[in-house]
Amino acid sequence: MKPTHLIVIVAVVVMALAQTAGAQSPRPERPLPNGPEIDVRDGDRVIIEGDARVRVITRYRGFVRALYSAQEHWLILMIDSSSPDTGAPDGAPDVSFTYNGLEGEWPLGDRWEGYTTIDLYTLPGQSRTAGVAIATPEGLVQVFPYSPVPAPARATNLFRDASARAVLTHQGFGTGSTGGHATFDQLEEGLIASAKRIAQMQVQNPRSNMSWSATGGQNLSGGGPFRKIVDVPPAYPDAARKARVMGVVILEITVQPDGTVTNARVLRSIPLLDAAALEAVRQWRYEPTGLPNAANLTVTVNFAPPR
Repeated sequence: MKPTHLIVIVAVVVMALAQTAGAQSPRPERPLPNGPEIDVRDGDRVIIEGDARVRVITRYRGFVRALYSAQEHWLILMIDSSSPDTGAPDGAPDVSFTYNGLEGEWPLGDRWEGYTTIDLYTLPGQSRTAGVAIATPEGLVQVFPYSPVPAPARATNLFRDASARAVLTHQGFGTGSTGGHATFDQLEEGLIASAKRIAQMQVQNPRSNMSWSATGGQNLSGGGPFRKIVDVPPAYPDAARKARVMGVVILEITVQPDGTVTNARVLRSIPLLDAAALEAVRQWRYEPTGLPNAANLTVTVNFAPPR
């Protein structure tokens, strides 16, 4: 049973369009050999040896509503996942994805809904999502982050499907979840409002490098980029080092208008690394935001393989 109150967290990640100053030209990706497809079940353990390169696909099956704006270049996907117990959706959306700065041909018009699958692409050791695929009635549609890096060097190239009906790119990506009882219509209203705000901010700051999130109802229309000016790396816990635990901890932090971090909580946990990640981010500082209120950021802390 879902709670009766509605909590909608819309996380928006707007990626840089330019390489950082002084960065070297990327090296082309080595061709990825063919490997078997592994169907992972709940409770399985996946062990990656050394620097083995694997493609991870998180699959959502269920009822999907897709909203698209050709004028403002955004796409919203809301998913009511099928229950593992009943095999059917429960009528309320569980997760949403928003893409801003969309370029390419979206084949389903400004509104579509139906039963389908959505695949979210990721690469182990990388915090950014590598793309998404939607099985539409018109064929497979893939959406990848925009990058100035030449195609042969892009990690997202590892997921490209030659049979795709359309391939689009985006300049901003967000994900959210409903912590309570929400209908598609209730969630849609907030997501569209957020997508419009981000579209306007991208027009005002087309080359900004932002990574932030808005909690339901907060006005971010006057905000600027969140630029970290004090970065404190995490200390690798001895227990995690001995156990060779690695990965990415995802957190939500609260940044005050003066740039200080006042709160932090773990969104995706790696138990042996959570405390170190929390300790690090609480010491970060950002440039003063210019916002009238505090803002919530979704951030990642990467723990590289221990040596």
